[in-house]
Amino acid sequence: MITGTVPLILNNLVFRALIRTFVTKLKLKDIIMNMKIRFLSSVMLSLLCSWGAAQTAVKVEGVNYLLNPDEGTAQIAKNSEAQGTVIIPDSILYNDKYYQVTAMVNAAFSEARLSSVSLPDAITTLNSSAFYKCKYLRQVKWPANLRVIGDGAFFMCEALESAMLPKGVKELQDDAFWRCGSLRELSLGDSLEVLGHLAFSHCEKLESVVLPATLKNLSGGAFFDCHGLRLIDCRIPEPIRMKDGNSFANAMKYFGVLRVPSKSRNAYRHHADWSTFVNIEEDNGGKEMVDVHVRCNDLGTVTIEGKRVKGQEGNTADLWLEAERGTDLKLVFTPVIGMAYSDSETEVSRLTVNGDSIHPFTVHDNCYVISHLAGNIDIDVAFSIMPRQLMIQQAEGGSIGIRYGMYESVLIDIQPEEGVKANAFFNDLPELYWSGYWNKVGDFYNFNYIWEDTKLLVNYVK
Repeated sequence: MITGTVPLILNNLVFRALIRTFVTKLKLKDIIMNMKIRFLSSVMLSLLCSWGAAQTAVKVEGVNYLLNPDEGTAQIAKNSEAQGTVIIPDSILYNDKYYQVTAMVNAAFSEARLSSVSLPDAITTLNSSAFYKCKYLRQVKWPANLRVIGDGAFFMCEALESAMLPKGVKELQDDAFWRCGSLRELSLGDSLEVLGHLAFSHCEKLESVVLPATLKNLSGGAFFDCHGLRLIDCRIPEPIRMKDGNSFANAMKYFGVLRVPSKSRNAYRHHADWSTFVNIEEDNGGKEMVDVHVRCNDLGTVTIEGKRVKGQEGNTADLWLEAERGTDLKLVFTPVIGMAYSDSETEVSRLTVNGDSIHPFTVHDNCYVISHLAGNIDIDVAFSIMPRQLMIQQAEGGSIGIRYGMYESVLIDIQPEEGVKANAFFNDLPELYWSGYWNKVGDFYNFNYIWEDTKLLVNYVK
């Protein structure tokens, strides 16, 4: 079985690798490594198929199969000579025994002169180069349980007009439908998770595509040079990275429409891989939306419409979202409690809406509501360390001077009379046991910050 399969697979891989070099301008060493990996994978898969069980090569109704008598299953073998319409049944009868058709070898129908093919539901994977360069293939009846479409499975099937994939398909590998120039109808199902490199590259008649919400891995060049593409209905709630580079043609980004889920347009507009789309629309079911921008520093968190924003490492952070016009917008403030370097708390110190300060600023249960949104909103929230009280008491025998320095520091200057010694107590404890953030130089007590309400008691002893 290996002798007749490997040379053709190698030729297909060489051709596809050269095309990919031209399209993506990869380094030659990367292409050579890629070819080696794919070639060895194909060989190993063929070896596993031949060593895993004793197989019998048969031809039933003009189609070649490999039978596995022990398991009662059949694998579609090499059929490059097939022509016209080919119907693969769910099971085949050979020597009075039925075999369920469950799989196919690599390049099973490579370069066959097929016009249509019907595949049984038990097949879950269309292997690498399954219908490679079947230039006359126009129609495919897909297996209901299909999960994976392999590398180059429909590479240069130039007459294929429709690919309405079953709902359960999870992975489309690299070059799966490369240069299917007649492809107009496409459905990716509602379970797709991986869309490989150049999967639909050069499908120039493709006008629209729906990206299901399940998509997690979108590779570079997936829709490269699809010049007719004008609508991407993207149902992914949060924008994902485009692995290995740009996935769409410039014509789509400049002249087409990217439709995204409700309340996610701003997230796509500010994402590095999606911000290059000029026209981003929301699927709002006819609702009129307004843009909301929230900026916050790192001493607290703002939650709005279920999304949170908090600054990082002393800097501010931004959140963009959309809300329905005419509705109320609720802001929830979460101050920092017990910071890493102190036991202090923070509180909202500034709130502005479209540049106007909200004054007096009243927060009820750490919430603030902007009523009846009429237009775009720009919100700026700042948190600062909560002010604390410093109460000073002293006995006779001296005086105390208080000065305020930079960054909320307080300098307490204890000045005892001549021949009198001062004893200081902080919150009824001698200064030896005081754990606050302060330092003493002579009779000066310098509080850099007052982290909690503090009482300073000074007694003078002769």
